[in-house]
Formats: sequence, structure tokens, C-alpha cells
Amino acid sequence: MSGCCARRRPGQLRFFPSWLPRPKQCHTGAVWSRRALIVANPPRSNHIVTGKSHPHNCNGRAMPPDTTQPTGPDLQADPAVAARHIMRTALKGSLATLDQETGHPYASLVLTATEPDGAPVLLISRLARHTRNLHGDARTSLLLDATNGLGDPLAGGRLTLLGEARPSSSPTALERFLARHPSAQAYAGFGDFSVYQVSIAGAHFVGGFGKIVDLTPAQLLIAVAGALPLLTAAGDVIAHMNSDHSEAVALYATELAGARPGPWRLSGIDPEGLDLQLGEQAVRIAFAERVLTPEQARSALIALVQQARAVRDGGASG
Repeated sequence: MSGCCARRRPGQLRFFPSWLPRPKQCHTGAVWSRRALIVANPPRSNHIVTGKSHPHNCNGRAMPPDTTQPTGPDLQADPAVAARHIMRTALKGSLATLDQETGHPYASLVLTATEPDGAPVLLISRLARHTRNLHGDARTSLLLDATNGLGDPLAGGRLTLLGEARPSSSPTALERFLARHPSAQAYAGFGDFSVYQVSIAGAHFVGGFGKIVDLTPAQLLIAVAGALPLLTAAGDVIAHMNSDHSEAVALYATELAGARPGPWRLSGIDPEGLDLQLGEQAVRIAFAERVLTPEQARSALIALVQQARAVRDGGASG
């Protein structure tokens, strides 16, 4: 594709042409996409709004609302889809272990990320009480929730994963965790910290009042067979998109996930979709079909930015 990434490094993927949209600079110094100026006819979103008040842009119009709780046809109709969405977008969780001194359940706050197949990974210190508990008994449960911003948190979705947490030797686990939590770079190299993976034996999903179902590992984890080329190149793809195509990444979040404008970054890619993050908010964008290679990822990313521009421009014409 001519005009794309003319200054790329040797071997770097060519992703987007030079016609990617330029952001609008507000007098406040904030950078917003054109979508930020259009609120009368917003695009279809896979999130619901929180009902909070929202800032105004430099034209005096209300900015799109912040978003939290996932919704949309697939997420509402299929508990497994909603549960996988929570796993991919959760940044923290409550880890329950069995106290080795008293035998009581012991709950603690942990940061979470996922492997490409969706399995949760944690970066924890062997000095922490929950890690000492796991050394004595690896059985655990991990509560993830998507209730932030809801007036009644019990009406929101949450997922309890049951399984065992053990040290991970995966070559992708630490990289994916640090992409999710860059601040963890400060202590990731300490000798007492290690990556643990939660091997899922079962799960209990609550999607709100009366929406309760047990799920199996097969319903929560995705197949990654044949995706080694993509997974090997994932770090380069993420770095390239964030450094050279930040406008496209922001369009994915604002136009396809209905998220608030801002400096969104790509934090993960796997055969079924993208993970995007802005501060404490994360969204998930699904691919139209499975992606197994860097070349297929390039095509999927271009298709998504074209879709995002169509949504934005359709709103502009409305």
C-alpha cells in the first residue's frame, strides 16, 4: 500500500496509509477526534452510559459520555460472551486463597491481565500473604467485575473464576501483563516477583438480577492453535500501532466501543480481537474473523479503521 509507514524500521509491518484522519486540537489543549463534536446521532455502542455529567468541547457541545458496563446484543444474549468480555477488560480483581495459618478464605486485591487464550495472569510477590497461601494450596478463586459507574452495582456483571494459581513459564505472560500495567515495570524485575497463571476449572457468571449461570473453561478460553506467527509479532504490532497510528487506535475506542475520547493505546492483540486502554478504562474490539498472522492482523486493523471512519462520518452526516 503506497504511502504507508515510509519511515518504518527494517522488517516492520506496514499497516496504515497516510490518509488516516487528523485529530482536532481544542483550545483547551485536549485532542479529540471528530466524533467528539457529534452527539446528536451517536454510533451504535457496545457499552451503556453511566448517567454522569460530561465535559464540553471547544465548540460548546457536550462530549460523549464516559462508558463502563458492557452491553449490546451479543453481550446481553450470551453469558459466555459477556464473561469473556469481563475477563479481557478487567484491570484488577479480588483473589481468594486459603490462609495457611487459620484455614480461612483470604481475599486480596491483585492486578490482572490475560494470556492470548484469555487465561488470567498475575504478577505477585512471594512475600505477599496470598502468594504464601498459594504455595501451600494452589486452589483459588478470582472475582472480576464490570460494575464501575453503576448506581446499583448488583445490577452489573461479575465473574468468579475457580481454579488453581501457579507460577507461569509462558513466554508471553510477563510481556502481556506489563503492556496492561506499564507501572508494574518498576517492580517486575525484583527477585521476589513472579508471574502466576490462573488455570480455570470452572466459573460462575452473574449478569445482574436473575442472570446467573455456571460456565466451563471451554466457554471462556479461546483457541490459539496456529496463531504462533501473530503471537510472536504481537509486541511489534502493538508498539507500531501506538507509536505510528495512535489516531487509528483512538478511533477504534471512540467509534467502535463508544468510549470517551483520549489518548487510547493498544495493550493486547489475540486471534479474536484487540484490547485497548485509557488509564483505568479498558475496552475490547472483536475481529470479524480469526486472525492468525501479522498479515491478517494488518488487514483486520485496516478494516476496523475504515469501519470506525464510516461510523464517525455517518454521524457527521446525521
